[in-house]
Amino acid sequence: TQEVKMVKVQESAVCPRCHSPNSRIIFCPYCSSGMCANCSPLIKPTEEGFEYTCPNCGESVLVKKQAK
Repeated sequence: TQEVKMVKVQESAVCPRCHSPNSRIIFCPYCSSGMCANCSPLIKPTEEGFEYTCPNCGESVLVKKQAK
């Protein structure tokens, strides 16, 4: 599992994979594919954050919780 850093995107962003309006786009560090919670086949909560499964390559991508 590789760690991903969050990058702010504009509020009117759309997912590059499913084209739904979404301001939280995750980019896979393995294949560079973009995804959102709607198109990831599996999202598993962990103590550190959320583990997304990339719909393109199937790798696990950890998105850490943001510090408050």
